[in-house]
Amino acid sequence: MSAGPTVPRKPIPASVAVREAPPEISSAVGTYSLDAARFEPKPEKTSRVVPGYVLVGFDTEYVVPENPVSNDDIRAGAAKYRVLSYQFHCLLASGECWSGIAIPDDGGRMSLGELLAFALGSRPNHPDNRPLSTTILLVGHFTKADVPAFSDFADIRKVVAAIRSSFVSTDANLEFVAETASGPLELDVRLRDTFLLAPAGSQSLGALGDILGLPKIALEPD
Repeated sequence: MSAGPTVPRKPIPASVAVREAPPEISSAVGTYSLDAARFEPKPEKTSRVVPGYVLVGFDTEYVVPENPVSNDDIRAGAAKYRVLSYQFHCLLASGECWSGIAIPDDGGRMSLGELLAFALGSRPNHPDNRPLSTTILLVGHFTKADVPAFSDFADIRKVVAAIRSSFVSTDANLEFVAETASGPLELDVRLRDTFLLAPAGSQSLGALGDILGLPKIALEPD
């Protein structure tokens, strides 16, 4: 997990409004905000050792276009799949964890920065909370399927590398900055894919669940 050269920091929102249930169930929208005061100061020197981090596991659910698409549709950008939800699970070395789900508007998409603002800003408040690290390990399983779901995928793919059909950060990390009420917050995001770490022949989530004793939850056919 060494830190390689970085690219110019990308601005992300310090606050994001998120719908956490399908609109037919609830119209409520929650607002989540980042606050630099709730994070550790950014390390002054780059180190090959990561002293602390926030592990953010993420996933998406989507449906492909119902009707066949043509080459003209693809060139016009009209062949995108419809994102149903973005979900995350945050884990700290202390064992503290929290989760969330975001439901975009029909046909809409979140940016990676918005998901990070939601994930980090939704940490439950507790008097004993220690400041969060500004080093974020963003982890997916088969990121080739999920990273393109972000609205800023065109920017992301300029930084990440394609390794065995997976998107990961190698020589460069994703650098973000948010202007919060207590000052600027700089985040160093390192993209990882558990698909690359899974045993050969057992890369599916179902197979990994069997290995770990955590059966995969089967979704309804529709």
